[in-house]
Amino acid sequence: MSYIKINDQYKISNGSITIIENLQPGVYVVRYNEEDGFSLEEYGEIGVVKNVYGQHQKKIEKAFHAFENMDRNLGILLSGDKGIGKTLFLKMLAREAVKRGMVVIVVDRYYYGIDSFLIKIRQECVILFDEYEKRFGESNNTRSVNNIGFPIGMDRFGPAENIFSSMNSHQTELLELFDGISGGKKMFVLTCNDISSINNYLIDRPGRIHYHFRFTYPSTKDIMHYLKDNVKPEYHSQIQPLLNYSLFTKISYDSLRAIAFEINSGLSTEEALTDLNISRDMKSCPEFEVYMHFSSGYTSTPQTNSINFFGDESASVILRYRKKKSKQRLIKIEFLIKDLELSEFGSDFILPVEKIQDAYAESTNETDYIDVMEMLENDGLEFISFSKSLF
Repeated sequence: MSYIKINDQYKISNGSITIIENLQPGVYVVRYNEEDGFSLEEYGEIGVVKNVYGQHQKKIEKAFHAFENMDRNLGILLSGDKGIGKTLFLKMLAREAVKRGMVVIVVDRYYYGIDSFLIKIRQECVILFDEYEKRFGESNNTRSVNNIGFPIGMDRFGPAENIFSSMNSHQTELLELFDGISGGKKMFVLTCNDISSINNYLIDRPGRIHYHFRFTYPSTKDIMHYLKDNVKPEYHSQIQPLLNYSLFTKISYDSLRAIAFEINSGLSTEEALTDLNISRDMKSCPEFEVYMHFSSGYTSTPQTNSINFFGDESASVILRYRKKKSKQRLIKIEFLIKDLELSEFGSDFILPVEKIQDAYAESTNETDYIDVMEMLENDGLEFISFSKSLF
């Protein structure tokens, strides 16, 4: 197969004209018009990816290692909510492919017959389908066809954009494209936000989709690195409140970018979150199961308390505690929010005993005075833990 280059477009020739035997390494996007049919258009610069968070690079290396050692197509599905790094992954993968001397082809819309067009490309290449379930969505409508077997209002190839609703299943049409090595070996990469909208014949079918990279929300560690890179040093005091907040609600990289922008404008974390177009699925005062941990190995039963991370710098919890051979008391423990430490696994908070600001019994009886802090230290209190309440 040969290519004809006209300005910045590449078209497949019918064999009578030989201009380019192989596409040069770079990124191209598929285009179609009724007069000329399909073509490839130069996509332009991808953009430099400065800082990368998470496991993107390792997964990209894994993908190319598999592709180099396979004798067939390699399919990769990237799933996960919006704004958590799938498009960034595509950009990084595309840059790596070009660096390796490969052609990258972007399919950003559906055209009837696009599977046949892509099969004709014999070079080893990477083909990207961003938001696959959206651009190649399924429909329950029956497809109407004309007397030559194509949807009404269409010729051999398209156009497709005006007849999305009449297509029975765009995804089904492309299933065979991902199989085997017909048309040369290719790496197909599909992203989706809603995995339930992906054709069932792509799920649990490693012959078609070898890898399923599941993208999750950034970890506390990733969020901390991102904020330190993107929040001005003079506003780093706002990082800890946002880290606290991130443990109890989902924060995407898109949201982090917006929050960092607001904080860099001089707003507090709480002020930054007030008007942003971000869903806040956390109460202003989230509930925790609070435990007291002692050197003897004894851990108190969990007691539910609420903490306002965005209020004053100080906070407190009220716990029931019974010293040996004494009556049960309600004790109030005060501390500073900034003194809370993330646990080793980043799933809850730890307050070391030496960071407790004050502790006293909740009682109106003046004869019931007791030095609560001394009592707790004598009993061997080491730390207090705060775990997010499940209810």
